[in-house]
Amino acid sequence: MDEALAGFKVLDLDPDAAYRAGQAFARFRPGKQDPKLILPDFFIRAQAAVLGLAHLTNDRRGVSLFPDVDFLFPVR
Repeated sequence: MDEALAGFKVLDLDPDAAYRAGQAFARFRPGKQDPKLILPDFFIRAQAAVLGLAHLTNDRRGVSLFPDVDFLFPVR
């Protein structure tokens, strides 16, 4: 696994990104509690927004909450 991920860099979650993720998540799931939380996706997307990075995902839920992120979707 280490060899497969050698080209990737692990980033610490930026406080601005954490705040932005929480705000977007609250708009996406207002007052709802779900055992299948998708909050980690919001952290990743917010970090991409703050750092100006593209985000590769196959999950299109909540994409509209991050209009400044360049989303890349794999071809099906």
